[in-house]
Amino acid sequence: MIISADSSKAADNYDGTSVFAVVEGPKGVHWRWGRDKGITLGTFKDALIPGKDPETGEQGAIPGKAADLTAFVALVNNSKLSAARLKNIGTAEGTTLDDDKLAELLALFPAGVRVTKFIMNRMALEQLRKSRKVVSVSVDGGKAGGDSSGSAPIPTHAHGIPILVTDSIVNNESDLSSITGISHWGKHAPKKVNNRKNQ
Repeated sequence: MIISADSSKAADNYDGTSVFAVVEGPKGVHWRWGRDKGITLGTFKDALIPGKDPETGEQGAIPGKAADLTAFVALVNNSKLSAARLKNIGTAEGTTLDDDKLAELLALFPAGVRVTKFIMNRMALEQLRKSRKVVSVSVDGGKAGGDSSGSAPIPTHAHGIPILVTDSIVNNESDLSSITGISHWGKHAPKKVNNRKNQ
């Protein structure tokens, strides 16, 4: 489920950034650990770790301990109705992120499906913050009045749904247009792992 923040952009156009709405859980979006294991920490061994000499500031290698940290993990989406994307969020007027666009994204989900998280980068979060107004209300002699002033706080929720901020979503997805030939498995599809969860 995909919609564009910029109505002038075609469906296959990638410009600006994206926001994702996901339904987390075993029937939706979740992490799956392979080989019936979690994260495995190997044995520590002596190693030279690249870094700066604390006394001279010169680049070099610092003696230390190192261990391999391995995991077989995948982010799984079990239903096409458990994730949606708002793409082409830009900086031009009418293309920036606001609560109305997030409401349009929520409207893509079927009735009864509860989105558990919005995922966005810091640029989109700042656009959302700027779109919100702070209203201060004062009461003078029984007469209420208010005006929009000040700066809105950094959002942690939108429409009652928590926001997860990540640097893994780039500001300009058109930079990714040169990447071709990648399927959902990456450049080279691996052989199927034989374990109970894949049978």
